[in-house]
Amino acid sequence: MEPSLLSQRIVEQFSPSADGRQPVAHGASRGPAAHALTPVPSPARRERGVRQPMDGVRAIQPRAHALGYSMSPLPGLKEADAPEKPKDKFSSFYFPVSNFHFRTSSFQLLFSSFCLLLSAFCIPVSARAADHGNAEALIEAGHWKRARAIVEPRVAANPRDAQAVWLLSRIKLAFGYLDGALVPAQQAVALEDGNSDYHFQLAQVYGEMAARASMFAAAGLAHKFKGELDASLARNPKNLDALDALMQYSYQAPGLMGGDKGKARSIADQLVQLSPVQGHLAQAELAREAKDEAKVEESLRQAVKADPKNYEAQTALAGFYTNLPRRNTDEAEKHAREALRLDPGRAKAYSILAKVLALERRWNELEAVLAASEKAVPDDLAPYFQSTNALLEAGVELQRGEAYVRKYLGQEPEGEEPDAAHAHRLLGLVLEKQGRRQQAISELETAVQMNPRFKEAKEDLKRVKAASR
Repeated sequence: MEPSLLSQRIVEQFSPSADGRQPVAHGASRGPAAHALTPVPSPARRERGVRQPMDGVRAIQPRAHALGYSMSPLPGLKEADAPEKPKDKFSSFYFPVSNFHFRTSSFQLLFSSFCLLLSAFCIPVSARAADHGNAEALIEAGHWKRARAIVEPRVAANPRDAQAVWLLSRIKLAFGYLDGALVPAQQAVALEDGNSDYHFQLAQVYGEMAARASMFAAAGLAHKFKGELDASLARNPKNLDALDALMQYSYQAPGLMGGDKGKARSIADQLVQLSPVQGHLAQAELAREAKDEAKVEESLRQAVKADPKNYEAQTALAGFYTNLPRRNTDEAEKHAREALRLDPGRAKAYSILAKVLALERRWNELEAVLAASEKAVPDDLAPYFQSTNALLEAGVELQRGEAYVRKYLGQEPEGEEPDAAHAHRLLGLVLEKQGRRQQAISELETAVQMNPRFKEAKEDLKRVKAASR
């Protein structure tokens, strides 16, 4: 989970917002409660080593980025078919023993035996390392399903593989399976206590648990969160993700819980020195907390300037320009298209571009972008969800939006994207706008059934039922 959201959720358990803001539904902007029915999509994902893009949106399910949401597996979801495992560079490597000719046949036999033993022992180890690296790269690009297909068999084959169980915990958390994320996170720390990343992952899981727990239980879990965060930084004081989480915690927490806004700003400055892109994105986040939109924009532009080839920086700035009050669709499109040029195999830029095209009612171009997205990233249909969100916001082409969100519901959502409960809520809101209240009620009831703690869906359901009487 994105460190900033993690820290915020823990703090909000003990220090509810006084500005009238409400917990946010997946893909919805964190605005005043009166605007809860206007979803503003966020295609953002957390990337290791790179700050989460600042697109004006704070909450992304199913990684429990909104307060009070259940993290239990959704009923009716089917595991995605595992894609063909990518071939690693060692798959065709072998020792052509028969081609070696030595004067001494006994030496040849000895050497041949050694080579065969070496190939039998070393290649699986190398293959495992290649698989882990490939899985981690897939995670960084938001391809959680593909990573899952690699990691789960590895853990089954060797439960004491610390890196594999760490990756499994990250994957479980990305799909919202909190209970399934805790045990592998604990195992990774037990197997390799000196690894800073493993402690940080365990901190994230404890943080999610604290955000869901009662006030009484949350206190102990928040203590565990902070302990693991401190342990992560003790092992690597330059762990960017852990520093980012500590910055957010320090900024948002009250003084009695260790909050210190000056310390938070100091950490952001430190991040700029360690990683200019991540540092400027962190400063943008602090500016957002201070409601300084001009500073947010300035910091995001500095992130892009620091590394114009950074996909996260480009999508962060593009996403910022899709949202009010500083919406600028020309700039949003410009940076989204640059991100697509940098990496056409990731869904985030397609989602942002789709939102722009939907808002501008450029229907032919929107269809072309959605088709390109589905071809490039067939296992992540988030651009369809985000397009529906934009159409609902604009109040136009609602039948088109209905078709898009129904398509999104046709397959298991990607990790860190809107879950099925949120898609059913979105569909319900679209149907309501079309005057189809009974169908809207049915979709909202499905959302609540899938996630009994889905506060916004419950409120929507109550409102639509009252209007139907």
